[in-house]
Amino acid sequence: MVYRYNKAPTQRQLRVSESIKHIISEIFVRNDLSLPIFENMFVTVSEVRISPDLKMATAFVSSINKVDENDMIKFLNNVAPEIRHIIGKNLDLRCTPEIRFVYDKSFDDAAKIEGILRNTRSD
Repeated sequence: MVYRYNKAPTQRQLRVSESIKHIISEIFVRNDLSLPIFENMFVTVSEVRISPDLKMATAFVSSINKVDENDMIKFLNNVAPEIRHIIGKNLDLRCTPEIRFVYDKSFDDAAKIEGILRNTRSD
């Protein structure tokens, strides 16, 4: 896991990140935003990283469906203030962190590596 900051995350950062991850996942599963696009889009939250001051959170997401990743990220970042509001109601923090969504390419990379390994085994 690579962090943008010099130090490894504190226990509090890890705890808050995990809580935010669960809340965002529940929002997507229950369709709390009541948006029809979430009925056809299965979004997976793989990780949430939070800044040391707990004011900015980056959520890494991917989709099982074949959706355009740029459109999905643009849409999620547009509804981020609503998601932040729901997080604020469910999380007991002085300041609710701003949420930014980023596409998680690790699943795609893992599939490529697995394909390469399969090809070398069959040779």
